[in-house]
Amino acid sequence: MANAKQGVITVGDVDFRWSVYRQPTWATGRHEQIGLLGLAILVEPLAPSRRELLLEFSIDRTRHGDMPQHQRFHLPDGRLSEAIQEALHAGYDSTTRGKRFIHEAGTLQPR
Repeated sequence: MANAKQGVITVGDVDFRWSVYRQPTWATGRHEQIGLLGLAILVEPLAPSRRELLLEFSIDRTRHGDMPQHQRFHLPDGRLSEAIQEALHAGYDSTTRGKRFIHEAGTLQPR
């Protein structure tokens, strides 16, 4: 289980280093709009100078206690691996260089 704030995970035959990029929080927009930002995980290949992946998990507002101050960091390895695989299918290529690839990964709960 990925309950630390960083670690290494293998997806396919590639090793990735991951870390918490942003904890769930409230955010204000330009015109006083208030919204919820979910957990974000930064994923990097172990090879240097490669493209980073940012997995953004949404907050499920239907669940009780999923407000940012109540949501605890709990991301199973299987869910993290699944989110990385989804990003790979969506066009993320860890062998290229360039801007960070941002992928909306859905909710933290397994599907």
